[in-house]
Amino acid sequence: MDALVAEGVNDIRGPILGFENVEASLDEARTLAIAAARARAALYARELGMRVRRAVYVSEENGNFAPRNDVSNLMNSLPPAGAATSTIDPGGRKIRATVSVVFELE
Repeated sequence: MDALVAEGVNDIRGPILGFENVEASLDEARTLAIAAARARAALYARELGMRVRRAVYVSEENGNFAPRNDVSNLMNSLPPAGAATSTIDPGGRKIRATVSVVFELE
């Protein structure tokens, strides 16, 4: 990148950072989403003087998978032309799983 900037390039759209294993990351997000749903159901049941018997329905919001790629600060972190000290601040990548769960209470 330093060489590109030194040559006058002023519009760099990368690098684009990704996940090594997207499906494993999605599964981890799904596991966390189910755990959160279960905890919320337990809270509601407890406050109603009931208990959670079982999950009777689960669905996953199925939108287009587009993990967030935040490299917006990359251009701001580049030094003036001619300086060879560029660093890459990758920002963050997020994968989200949204589930709806219907629990039977008793």
